[in-house]
Amino acid sequence: MITLVSYPRCGSHYLRSLMEDYSGMRDRSWTSRGSGAFWCNHIHDRSTRGPHGYSGKVVHLYRNPVDVVYSLAEYHRADDDGFTPFDKKCYQFADEYLVHCRKYFTKNIAEEKFTIRYEDLTSDDMTVRIQTFFGMLDFIDLGVEKDEEKMTQVFLSNTYDRVREKVDDKNVVRGNYGNDKTKFRDDFGREIYFRFKEFEEFRS
Repeated sequence: MITLVSYPRCGSHYLRSLMEDYSGMRDRSWTSRGSGAFWCNHIHDRSTRGPHGYSGKVVHLYRNPVDVVYSLAEYHRADDDGFTPFDKKCYQFADEYLVHCRKYFTKNIAEEKFTIRYEDLTSDDMTVRIQTFFGMLDFIDLGVEKDEEKMTQVFLSNTYDRVREKVDDKNVVRGNYGNDKTKFRDDFGREIYFRFKEFEEFRS
């Protein structure tokens, strides 16, 4: 069994939806949805302790830290205790994601690991999207054939609404945030990126 690891708000629902629509295979957290073989067990790792001792192959999904922090802050707005300032909460999420990245970018968490950048799965260049997804298929090696035409259609059909249909908590998949997200990047982006300056993965 493959382990798919991500920090919350990194796009795991999108990746799992792509895999389900392309191959018919699901992950174990969606056991109530129809039938079909399982391809992975998904874990959201927010622990500040050392990495899990994974057996078997690991797929690690990561995303731009500014977008992760903003999306997580928006998701938890309903949990606002009225005492923690918004900026402090955002920096707490950033520091937590920083710990996550240090574990999965720098430590030997598994004998075989494949890393996927969310922005490659959502690239404007369809070739980049397909190459990224097919790279994962090669890594997990579960006998799923590669068909570029079919994959293109899966990408085009997996809109926000399509992914939202598959989750119980509709707040998980919110779509684009528009001007609010742009303002957040202006206000917090530089400080958040500074925290992650040690990683080449976020320099492009």
